[in-house]
Amino acid sequence: MPEEAPETLSLVVLASGRGSNLRALSEAIDAGRCRARIVAVVSDRAAAPALRVRPVETEADWAEARRVRTRVFIEEQACPPEEEWDEHDAPEARGVTVHHLLGEAGGAVVAVSRWRPVLYEGASAAKLERFAVLPEARGRGYGRAMIALTLAEARAAGFARFVLHAQAHLEPLYASFGFRPVGGPFEEAGIPHVKMVLTDP
Repeated sequence: MPEEAPETLSLVVLASGRGSNLRALSEAIDAGRCRARIVAVVSDRAAAPALRVRPVETEADWAEARRVRTRVFIEEQACPPEEEWDEHDAPEARGVTVHHLLGEAGGAVVAVSRWRPVLYEGASAAKLERFAVLPEARGRGYGRAMIALTLAEARAAGFARFVLHAQAHLEPLYASFGFRPVGGPFEEAGIPHVKMVLTDP
């Protein structure tokens, strides 16, 4: 009698500490060593609602992504609109050449990110960018969860090298996921940044 296939588990993950456990779990799922899917990440902060991450699929979703990015990048960080919005935000690009993600908590969108395929040093890589969490939702582990799950999605698409331009004060956060700085600091939209790279073994 053939052996029955193991059931795929739906997991709610506690995001705690430096994120290594979540990263290891995501890698195990991507490699097929664990038959599971992450449906939500829960902060270990008291009373923080679970964060559910999903792709931007409709114009209503895109309006929510624009709302979060406008609040964080344009209003809070004074990024010029002409620098914030680019060709990767165009309707024909979304879901095709670039992947936008929403983070929902308590029934509201509170965080966003996007990633896209690029060439880095002549090899295929995924560029992670536009990570943003609304001010009122910070301190609950949502930023770390967005990084972990954006990485997991890019890994599931077959990427093993990742690059991002980190705001300089967030370099330690990305370093905790294994990113390393490359080159010196530079400015984007008037904000100090550093290029960081992560290559899976």
